[in-house]
This record gives sequence, C-alpha cells and structure tokens, in this order.
Amino acid sequence: MYFKSLSDLSKDIHTWIPKIEENYDCVVGIPRSGMLVANILALKMSLPLADLDGFLEGRMLGLGKRFEHIDAADFLKQPRKVLIVDDSISSGHAIRHAKAKIEAANPGHDLTFAAVYVTPKGKKLCDLYVEEIPNPRRFEWNILASRAVKNYCFDLDGVLCLDPTNEQNDDGERYREFILSAKSLYVPADEIGAIVTSRLEKFRPETEQWLKEQGIRYGALHMLNLPSKQDRIRLKAAPSFKAEVFKKSNADLFIESEHNQAVKIAELSGKFVYALDTVTIHGPGHVSALIERKKMQTSKQWRRQLARIKNVPGKLLRILKLRS
Repeated sequence: MYFKSLSDLSKDIHTWIPKIEENYDCVVGIPRSGMLVANILALKMSLPLADLDGFLEGRMLGLGKRFEHIDAADFLKQPRKVLIVDDSISSGHAIRHAKAKIEAANPGHDLTFAAVYVTPKGKKLCDLYVEEIPNPRRFEWNILASRAVKNYCFDLDGVLCLDPTNEQNDDGERYREFILSAKSLYVPADEIGAIVTSRLEKFRPETEQWLKEQGIRYGALHMLNLPSKQDRIRLKAAPSFKAEVFKKSNADLFIESEHNQAVKIAELSGKFVYALDTVTIHGPGHVSALIERKKMQTSKQWRRQLARIKNVPGKLLRILKLRS
C-alpha cells in the first residue's frame, strides 16, 4: 500500500513548481481535496485562486497583491491561462465530472488539467502530474473521509471519540458517564466496515447508544469480552484482540489511535494499519522498506567513514614532515 502524508504533499508540490513551464493567470481547485493543492500552488506561485464552481460563475476567491489593480469581478471576463488541479486521479470520475461541467459552461479560457498523484489509468486524463502511484494507496488528508471506510476496521477511543482521562477511565460509573457524553472526534460520513475496540463488552449498551446519537453507521461492533480493565491490562489483550478480528475480516485497513498498538496489530494480522497519532502506515512492504532505507543510510555512513580513514595516513605524514 502506498501512503502520502500532508508533509509529502507539500514537498511534492514544492518540487513540482519549478518544472511547470507555462505562465498561468490563475489556479482553480476541484473540490474538495483539489482545493488543498490549489491553495498551496496559488500561494507559492502568487496567483489568483478559485474553486471550480466559482470559476465557472466568474468569481474568484482572491486575487492577491500581484493582481490588486484588477477588479475581481472583471478578472475572468478576459481570456486567461488557467491551471485546474486535483490532488489525485485514480478512476477519473471527479475530473471527468469537472470537464463535463466546464464543457457545458464553455468559459472560453485556455485550460490545463493537472494532478499531483495519478494512477496509470488516471494519468491519461490530465496534462500535468507529479508522481504516478498505483492502487492501493491512501492519503492522510482524506483517509477518514474516503468512501473506502466501508472496508476499514476502526478503533473507537482516540479515533471516533476523544480518549478518556485517567480519572474517567475507572472501569465503573465514571467511565459509563464518559462513554455517554464523550466528545466525537472523527465521524465518517459513510458507513464504516466495523468498530473493533478494547472497551469491555459490559459497556456495549452505553457504546451503542452513543454511536447512534452521533450518527455513526457501522457494520459490526466488536468489544473485548473480559471481566475487568485489570484483566485487559494483565493479559495485554488489546492489540491481540484487535489483530485477530482484523485478520479474520475482509477489511483492508485498520484505523488505530496509538502507534505502538498499530505496529503490533500489523505484525499479528499481516495487514495494513494506520496509526492516527503518528500519521504512519504499518504493514507488509512498509516495514521492509523502512529497513532498506536504514540499511542504505548505514551503508552511506560507512562509506563516508572509510573515505575519512583512508585520508588519515596522508594527513599524519604531512604533520610528521612539518614537525621534523
């Protein structure tokens, strides 16, 4: 599985800008993720910015200092060179829809379509792109908002809601009160495949009530069937329980709140796990790739050290000659 963080996106856009040969008059983003890219490009290139619908209606979100002498209402009345961007193109549904809307509006501008990341199929639908990344792939900025959540397992505390404090996490009445009034954190718009939590089975009624009140739809709710919090801690049951459920499921990604548990779940299940707190993917291929990078770094360090060692005798001889 390929993964890109927001940091990766920013760096990739930064390296892309010097390679953009044309001089564009404005940047237009395809909602919603395309607006993220369009904002970065417009700011770095000092260009006016618009969303797709606004552009087609002749509106700009802002012209900036470079174009402050131009009336925003008149900017698109003249033919412009326009860069229309999205974050990625996979199947091509979003960009085809955008092109259809533009064709129907016939705005009369010189248009270039671009994306940061494309699949082999998607690259045929744009004029410019930064990197070809085949599926499966996930991006930090929409990993929890994607329709793919139907194929995910979700942790609960620290993902769907905030973690309880030490005082709230008493395995009794305070914890029940926490569950019923917990602040929601990430609430997917679509139904998620399953919730797999180390909350104890005895808290199922309160958990189901809270999920219903938050409008969180899910296929199944798996809870740990142990008598007490102390038993869960003593047996270190949380990661093994989650890994077992995940491994038996058809889900292709587990959303876990805590890094160390994510690493353990990936190791035990042999499948991909996303650690929300460190914004990292763990699973087959990613671990080995990390090891290879470390090997390469170590190899480079040894080569530099050897090069320095080889130069030592010559330096010593020169010093000895000077002293003699």
